[in-house]
Order: sequence, then structure tokens, then C-alpha cells
Amino acid sequence: MTTAGGLLAFTSNAFSSPILSEIHYNGVASGSDPDEFIELSNDRELSVDLTDWRFTQGISYVFAAGSTLEPGKSLVLARDPDGFRSVFADYVGDIFDFSGALSNAGETLTLSNADGIEAWSVSYDDSGDWPEQADGLGSSLQLIFGSLDSSKASNWTAQPPTPGYWRATNPSPSPVHAPMSLALLCIGLFALRSRKRVL
Repeated sequence: MTTAGGLLAFTSNAFSSPILSEIHYNGVASGSDPDEFIELSNDRELSVDLTDWRFTQGISYVFAAGSTLEPGKSLVLARDPDGFRSVFADYVGDIFDFSGALSNAGETLTLSNADGIEAWSVSYDDSGDWPEQADGLGSSLQLIFGSLDSSKASNWTAQPPTPGYWRATNPSPSPVHAPMSLALLCIGLFALRSRKRVL
């Protein structure tokens, strides 16, 4: 199923595709956006063969033969690899240099597999419900770990950029707490059950 308007596209290969986990579209570094990058992550137990996968909207990049993303790992695509390393000196992984630029006003990023089938399409923005701290204020957009729909602004947070470390740094979604009335009911039932045992 493929949907319009930037919604996540589920295809036969979408469940084995890398996740768009971080977007640093409007950094604070001077020059030709040396700190601009996106991060792809693999939250599956098997490696993903990225040979001939490509971005078909937003930026331009085609993964070379033999490109893989191992389980639990992330990779970085940067507009200016040398500039990127000058800003993020602690990053030690590979850098895939894409063509084009990430729009500071928001745009749609689409990734397709080797067969040309769309894996996902995500439209980020610098307004609306999207975190404003990522718009030139030093933070990047980071997908909340455990989120299934990367098209929803509510599943993204703004944090200091962490290229290559999605799983280790991104918080899990907030737990859902039981209502107080339900908690009191459970306590009452437990007390009643204990009393019957005593009698």
C-alpha cells in the first residue's frame, strides 16, 4: 500500500527497509551546510542489502553494489562528507555523499528499493507540529525509538545531533499509565482475595 501526502508507504519490501531515523536539515554551522545529514537505521535482526536502493525524491543517491546495513546499526548520508567530519569529529562510520540539499523549509524524502518499489516517503516540515528546535536552533529531527509511522510529526523529537547512534540515544515512547480508578480497583480486589484466604 502506498499513500499520498507524505504518509508512510507499506510495500512488499517495506518491512525489511532501513528506517529514516534522523534528519539534520538546518544546522548552525557556517558555510555550505557542512553539518547537514540524514541517518538510516536497521532495527531488524537481519542485515539489509541496499544494493541499488535509491532516493527518488528530496535528495539524490544510489547505493552501490554490496552496500549493507547491519542489524542495530545506522549509516549517515551527508551533503559534504569532509565538512561533516569537521563538525562531527567523533563520528567514525562511513559517510555516503548525496547530491542536492535538504530544504530548510521542509520537503519529502522518498526511498525506493532495487526494484523501484517505494519503501517509504516522509514529508518533514519546519512548521506545524514538527519540532521547531530542529529549524536552525542546533537540534536535529530524531525519530522516537519504537515508532512505526515516521510520517507523523508526533513521532519525532528535537535533540542535539547524534549521527550513527539512533538506538543508543533516542528515548522510547512514553509508557501509558493506568488510570487511578483502575489501580484502586486492583488494590481492592487483591485485599478482598487475601481476606478470603485468611477466613
